[in-house]
Amino acid sequence: MLKASTPMQDEPRVWVSSRKCRRRKRSYHLRWLDPATGIMRSRKSGTDRKKAENDRAALLAELRGGRVTDLRPVTWQAFTDEHVSMMTGGLHAADVRRTLEDFGEQFGVSPRRVTYGMVEAHVDALRARGFGQATVNKRLRLLRGAFNKGVQRGYLAVNPMANGRFEAVDLRAPRIVTPDEETALLDAAEKEAGLRMRAFVYVALNTGARRGELLGLTWDRVDFEGERVHFTHTKGKRDRYVPIGKPVVDLLRRLQMQTLKHGGPFVGMMDAIAHKWSAIVERAKVAAVTPHDLRRTYVTRLIRAGVPLPTVQKLVGHADIQTTMVYYTWVSDGDLKDGVAKLQASQSVG
Repeated sequence: MLKASTPMQDEPRVWVSSRKCRRRKRSYHLRWLDPATGIMRSRKSGTDRKKAENDRAALLAELRGGRVTDLRPVTWQAFTDEHVSMMTGGLHAADVRRTLEDFGEQFGVSPRRVTYGMVEAHVDALRARGFGQATVNKRLRLLRGAFNKGVQRGYLAVNPMANGRFEAVDLRAPRIVTPDEETALLDAAEKEAGLRMRAFVYVALNTGARRGELLGLTWDRVDFEGERVHFTHTKGKRDRYVPIGKPVVDLLRRLQMQTLKHGGPFVGMMDAIAHKWSAIVERAKVAAVTPHDLRRTYVTRLIRAGVPLPTVQKLVGHADIQTTMVYYTWVSDGDLKDGVAKLQASQSVG
């Protein structure tokens, strides 16, 4: 363990502690007594000893200048409410609130007292509750984003997750809905929840839109004559236009008179989808499928139809074409057989 030089009794003190981590490296942390609260605090420095000493000197200077303790007091709940209120997009804001409130329930501290160790303990708690690594990583991203905003607003001196890393996730082949399953889901959706739910499934399968994009779609953004829809509530905050065929147009026209008061075909359906989806899948008698699998099905169908990847990327609104390639270019045994059959057919000609 590295030891800090002994300062005068009335000066702030900073210690550098170390512990073994992966690949036999040592991880260094700064520890100091917060003069404002009298609570011992810690901060991750990294795996470089010299950097840890430099970080210690910088922190000591901040403590002596009073900059570290000049933080705005705020409760965790107030911090959560303020952060969520500044967000756009109902579904994303709901995910952020759920993430922050889960963390707050576990520790119940103000933002400035959060440590990296708390984050590690929270990850362990999420895993114990059965959360997969992809979900854990998503929650960590939301927490880190909230802490970054907290630093900007003066609630935290530093983001306790600034140097945190996410674990890799094993990617699985996407769940693709077959034509027979599509028919079963559409029938089950209408019998279980009516025409709006049937339309939700059908439009999702034929636009590749995310759930939040469909829920935010308003009638003024449905172009019946041009046969396209304009999505504005997108994940990447980039508007996009998606062409729709005549069957989608006809279904939306049927739905319009029923939903004018809602302002959009699927506005206000978030609770209905959450509560009815399991029953729809059970009634359809298909293997487990989620609303997001409808989007994956759309993308996979485009790729199998030979649509160029850059076109697919724009249609579904992927910010990075690598997402299109990594997550949606899986091939099945049927794809392999079709490929060999086409090759043999081309060779047999002539």
